[in-house]
Parts: sequence; C-alpha cells; structure tokens
Amino acid sequence: MKSDKFKIYILEVVFDFMLILMLFYDKLSKPLVCTAVSLFALFVYFVQGKNTVKINGKNIIVFMLIAGMMYLCGYYLLGLYFGFINNKQLLVSNIVTDYVIPVTLLITAGEYIRSVFIRSNTEIRIRSYKIDLSNLLVSIGLIVLDFLIYNGIYDLSSFSNFMTLVGYVGFASFANNMLFNYLSERFDVKGIIVYRLITVLYIFIIPVIPDVSTYLKSVLRIIYPYILYLFIEKVYPSKTDNVGYVSKKVSNVLNVIVIILTILVGMLISCKFRYRMLIIGTDSMTGTINAGDAVIYKEFKDESLSVNGVIVFDYNGIKTIHRITDARKVNGEIRYLTKGDANSKIDNGYRTSDDVEGIVKLRIKYIGYPTLWLRSMFD
Repeated sequence: MKSDKFKIYILEVVFDFMLILMLFYDKLSKPLVCTAVSLFALFVYFVQGKNTVKINGKNIIVFMLIAGMMYLCGYYLLGLYFGFINNKQLLVSNIVTDYVIPVTLLITAGEYIRSVFIRSNTEIRIRSYKIDLSNLLVSIGLIVLDFLIYNGIYDLSSFSNFMTLVGYVGFASFANNMLFNYLSERFDVKGIIVYRLITVLYIFIIPVIPDVSTYLKSVLRIIYPYILYLFIEKVYPSKTDNVGYVSKKVSNVLNVIVIILTILVGMLISCKFRYRMLIIGTDSMTGTINAGDAVIYKEFKDESLSVNGVIVFDYNGIKTIHRITDARKVNGEIRYLTKGDANSKIDNGYRTSDDVEGIVKLRIKYIGYPTLWLRSMFD
C-alpha cells in the first residue's frame, strides 16, 4: 500500500515538473503542450487508472452545465452596465486548430488526471492528523496548466499584463481548483469538464465580450466557485458526521464574509464604481501618505473642492494624489494649484475640475507593498 502511495506521489511530482518546464519554455505551441499532457494522461491510466477507487457519486453533468451557463449569463449581464467590446481573440488565425481543439483536450486530459490522483487513497497519517498530499500536488500542476491554457492571450512584457495574468488566472485558478478537487472526490469528472469548457472556450467563440476590468472579472471568477460549492452542499449534502450544526453555521457565515470582502475589494480596485482604490508608488506625499500605502477615494462629481483637500487628478496621463494649495477663479473657471506634501515646489500648471478624478477619503497603510515589489521586477 505504501508503495502505491509513493508511486502516485512520484507521478504527481513528475506531472508538476513537466508543466512548470513548459510554462517557462514559452516557444512551445498549444498543440505540443496538448500532446504532452494527453500522453501523460494515457500513461497515468495504464499505470494507475485501473486501480483508482470507484465512486458511486451522482453524475451532475446537467447541474454543472446549468452552472456554467449561469456564470456566462452573470458575466454578460455586467455588459449591460459597462458596455461591450469586440472580442480580439477571434482575430487570431487558425483559432480552432491552435486554440479551441488544444484547450478542449487540455481540459479533458487535466481533469482525468485529477480524478485519478484525487481518488487514489493517498492519505498519510501524522499522529492524529490525516494529510492528503495529492490534493496539493495536483492543484499545483493544474494551476500551472491553467497558465498554459491562457498563455498567448496575455503579454507578460509589462507589470500590468503580469498582474492581469496573476489575478485573472492565478488567484481564480486556485479558487476553482479547490472546487474541482472537491467535486472529483464526490462526482463524475464529466460534469467538471462540461463546466470548464463552457467557462473557458467562450472567449474563442463569442464575438463580443463585456467591457469589464480584469480585476472585476477576477473577483467574479474567484467568488463564483465558493457560491457554487455552498449551493452544491445544499443540494447534495456530503456526509460529515464529525461536523456539527454549529460548526457548519459558523463556516457558512465565514464564507459569506469572505465573499462580501472579496466583492468589495474587487469593486474598489476596478475603479468602476463611486469609491475606488489606488496604490501609492512615489514619495511625493511622504508623511501623509507613504509609498506602499493605499488610498480609497470618492469619484469626483463636481462637488466643491476646498484648499488643503487631497485629490486624485490626471497629470500628464498619470493618476496623481496631491494636496490643493490654492484655488483661483479665472474667467469664470476655478483653477487649482496642487503640491505633494513632501515636495519643495508646487506642481507645474494648474488643475481644473475636468482634471480631477476623485477626493481622497481614507488611507490604508502598508497593503500596497506586495504590488510595489512585483512592479520592481519590471522596472
């Protein structure tokens, strides 16, 4: 039995290592990646597939089909508020052979590999705790696989594009893989494949997409798996004799809090709503607002601005946060002079109400440092 567990762990490590190498060797095309992953899936079947524990769980293909369609409906409903844009992915030549078919096979092979590893009874016991390394190892590999699936859609030459990939693929993939691991333990793998094909392939098929910021899309992709998990637990409750009613209730409350906080943060970062968030990357306001801090500001709607107020304004195409030092009315137009608290001189020129984007309402210390550290990699 121990030798079987060891064999599974070796296969999972090889799988992870193979995908990580492919991720860093960016000259590989999707068809080549697809071929390698498919061959590995066949290898896993011949080595371990026949020994996989059979689960007589419910086949929830229809349920996951509806869940996938509801995700797309919710996403496209956002377009009624934010508007729609043309889907640039459809301009790619040979989109069916280079993207649609390989991505379909990658998803199918990846989910089959997951189902074999997850169901192989590889728990190890350390004292009174049970640990299943398969969940961790298979999640790492399939998160990397998601990066490979989206490779070519996002350019990593700039910090903003890198953060787009991390936010839209990395964090969202972690949340989704937690859900898919849970589903693989209980249900037929076909339902997961159907759901993933719907929520991934639309980008290569539908000619228009909602003009939603990447951060907001990331929030949607992160919270939807949690909502889906709660709904599945309600419809198909798992047998958890060791978990009491109170524990379940507390867990549900915590899940709701996490979802609400994630939505709020996504709304702030997206800069599409009345209240918005910015990370401070310079020292011009040091002492009042330091580099690495974040500020929450309220969208400017022609309110009256007072001297000494801190505002967000457009300065040569860059969002700038400085203090108003003076306001003068010239030819019926109010002109604002601004200055960073740590600067010795006022800013060049003047600002008008057309330049002002918001009024700073709150400072949050230190939370922007990870963003600045990542940005430094691209400077």
